[in-house]
Amino acid sequence: MVFLQRPAARAGPGADGWLPQGESEARRRADRAAEREGGGEGPPAGVRPGGRRATPTAREPESAQAAYTEAVKRLARQPQSRAALRQRLLRLGYADAAVDAALDRAQGDGYLNDREYAASLVRRRTKGRGHALIAQELRAKGIDELAAAPALAAVDADVEAEQALTLGRSLLARRRPADPQALLAYVGPRLARRGFSGGLVYRVCRLLSEEWEASGAFDSPLKRD
Repeated sequence: MVFLQRPAARAGPGADGWLPQGESEARRRADRAAEREGGGEGPPAGVRPGGRRATPTAREPESAQAAYTEAVKRLARQPQSRAALRQRLLRLGYADAAVDAALDRAQGDGYLNDREYAASLVRRRTKGRGHALIAQELRAKGIDELAAAPALAAVDADVEAEQALTLGRSLLARRRPADPQALLAYVGPRLARRGFSGGLVYRVCRLLSEEWEASGAFDSPLKRD
């Protein structure tokens, strides 16, 4: 599949110029959605998501061994990032020094690995999501750029483009825009909210418009949402 090259940037609202005015707000909503789905970095230590302070349950708050045992137990139930696990241990009442020592040991023993965790998350998230939204979720989970970079680099650009095109076609199966501009206004923000880059969204919309023009679909009666 060959996409047309994106023309030079034009003046207009939003970082990419060509996008509808709702695009910048759409990106902000996408970031907030990724933070909610990714769990975010969590509230301050000892505070529940609802704002109430959690009751510490650590019987040996200064013990690195006790914190290590708790960390391994939690990792066995569900893989997670070092940052997220650190917050959970602190909320349980373990001291900073004990938590850091426990996490260092868990990492050295192979139980905790942010790079492997990032790679696993990227593999699960690539279907129907763009690079930007996946990167946002990694940040929300506390994965730093050094650990996230190899996982994000493994995302196949051709596969991502094909997924964006498939999603665009599925959107048009539910609504029939009147012309190329209406198609861009409808499909563009929805693909952007899924984390696809402005350049890719532009190329997909151009290709979809060409397909519709070739088939005469723009001349068909409008469908309701």
